[in-house]
Amino acid sequence: MYRMARNRRMDEEIREFLAEPPLASTTDVTQHLLQDSSQGPGEQPRLVASAKPATDVSRTPTLAAALQKLRATPDRTIGFISKPLAYGRLFRYLGKRDHANLIRLIKGGYAHVCEVKGPPPEGSNARVDSPYGDRYYVLHLGACGGGSRGS
Repeated sequence: MYRMARNRRMDEEIREFLAEPPLASTTDVTQHLLQDSSQGPGEQPRLVASAKPATDVSRTPTLAAALQKLRATPDRTIGFISKPLAYGRLFRYLGKRDHANLIRLIKGGYAHVCEVKGPPPEGSNARVDSPYGDRYYVLHLGACGGGSRGS
């Protein structure tokens, strides 16, 4: 009984997370970056390639916790770099499990990677990744506000 009530509450929280308004003036580049970040040698691209999509997050406590932690993260920016989902500052200092859980949430459609045209905000993860970039990415829990870039 308690588990069912907890799952129902978690389902409601997840619906709230996913109800974030679309990020204006952005393009969804999620699939393109998943493909790009999963190719190449090394542990991080292999982790991106092997992570399975998240399903039924409300019944998986570690994924639910990862989603809540992501929602509470104030700076979800990623620099315009090669293989950003493998090497971006947002992921760089995470442990393997946390990194894999974020990738699982992205692959499962709970989070989207939105491309923003313009220089990254001062002091952000994206600025550290790419200080002179003319665009950057934002990990967003809602939809992106523009079209979708194919892979």
